Amino acid sequence: MMDNKLINRYFKWMFLALAAAGVIISCQESSAVEDTSGALSPDSELTNLLGIISVNPTAVNTPVDSVACFNIKLPVAVVVNNQQITVADESDYAVVEAAYNLSDTDADLLTYIYPVTIVYPDYSEVNVGSE
Repeated sequence: MMDNKLINRYFKWMFLALAAAGVIISCQESSAVEDTSGALSPDSELTNLLGIISVNPTAVNTPVDSVACFNIKLPVAVVVNNQQITVADESDYAVVEAAYNLSDTDADLLTYIYPVTIVYPDYSEVNVGSE
């Protein structure tokens, strides 16, 4: 008979402990809420990182443009050593290089046939109508 009293007392204490723990846990305020209000704002870290990885690689020199601050948008028509060439895609750079290498004594001059479109690192474009 003593064992039943002991078991009942044990179950009562366990029930009270579990009930108290449940009340304590359920009344806590959630403190792990993230602030996502600035997740994609212009000055957020994520926006900055996306801008860095998506920047236009303007520092790549090509036979058509050898400046680091912009690219020339293809297709573009150029005159290389008095030979007009239309550069439709990157494979046409070889044609421009070949025109440069025709003679070792020429000046290797390249001029654009306007208008041309230049593309900045942020992918903004400007249409240029003349020199």
